[in-house]
Amino acid sequence: MKRLSFLTILLLLSLQFRGAVLSTSAEFSLLTCSEGTDVYSLFGHTAIRVNNSEKKQDYVFNYGLFDFSSENFIYKFVKGETYYMLGVQTFESFLFSYQVENRSVWEQKLNLTPDQKRKLINILATDYKPENRTYLYNFLYNNCATKVRDDLEQTLDISDYRPDSPRITFREILQPYLKAAPWTRFGINLALGQPLEDTITQREKLFLPIELMNAYKKKGYATDALYHAEPVSKSIQLLTPSLFFTVLLIILLIRFFYAGNTKNWPLILLLFISGSGGLILTFISFFSIHPAVFPNFNILILQPLNILGALYLTFFRRKRVFYILYLSYYIAALLIILVVKQATTLPIILLTLNIIVLISESVKANSIKKAV
Repeated sequence: MKRLSFLTILLLLSLQFRGAVLSTSAEFSLLTCSEGTDVYSLFGHTAIRVNNSEKKQDYVFNYGLFDFSSENFIYKFVKGETYYMLGVQTFESFLFSYQVENRSVWEQKLNLTPDQKRKLINILATDYKPENRTYLYNFLYNNCATKVRDDLEQTLDISDYRPDSPRITFREILQPYLKAAPWTRFGINLALGQPLEDTITQREKLFLPIELMNAYKKKGYATDALYHAEPVSKSIQLLTPSLFFTVLLIILLIRFFYAGNTKNWPLILLLFISGSGGLILTFISFFSIHPAVFPNFNILILQPLNILGALYLTFFRRKRVFYILYLSYYIAALLIILVVKQATTLPIILLTLNIIVLISESVKANSIKKAV
């Protein structure tokens, strides 16, 4: 999950790596890093440390490297075709990068037998071969934490994990990490669909670095803090999606009850914006290979056909039937998203209510014109 904005430098560091560090005299550790402030770092990071003190070699095997500046990165990320890579860098440089970002780093030394060390050595050496270094990244099922989880499972012959909390869904386990980023949380909840409501198994939880660390803590591996992040006062985002859509809803309700002959442009604008968002959401749902994006009932709200509706209101005069049909559609859509098995967050409900009020306002204005 760590961005590789300095890919070339790390690759040069990787060239310093020699197989001698992978010996049964080396100490192996699970490294866990706390979350950062950037979107890509909100969920923390995991890596494996290999410290061969006899050879004075101390390296980190890092499955979380990617090149944000690569061609069409955003398009590939949305489509689910992002490739990450395994890199090897000195422990000193790894730790320093997290100190600069003021992110805590914890270490859990793995008490491995010589046979287990050989097994992990073979896994890491195989993964580090040029033909194996890159892998198709998936946020939930194939990321820096799950790669390390799989390596350690093969090494330690682990097959199960002790449950430590009530049953929880993928969506529920993500929300605490997104508290400080309400707009990011809104976007993730909007883009990820019904599969996120599946109950997550204890093993699947380990796609989150902190969950992986806690799982090994329960297995008796002591946790040592290598770096404690300095406490900082987190800025509170006052303009959250819920507040924004609530204020907008109040303004529209005042217009509905007290305004006279209202204009169509707010509805046209909202339909165009929601339709544009719907095009993006439709692309993600039907063309992305991400496993958690389809089906997504939020497409009922961010409806791509809203763009055509905006164009119709702009260029055609006969609008009464259009308003009635659209109002009926959005009332039905609101009821559906409240009933189906997909967590519908407050901002999405408020957005729907804004559209309903705007259409109702147009129905009212149209009725007044006919009465006159």
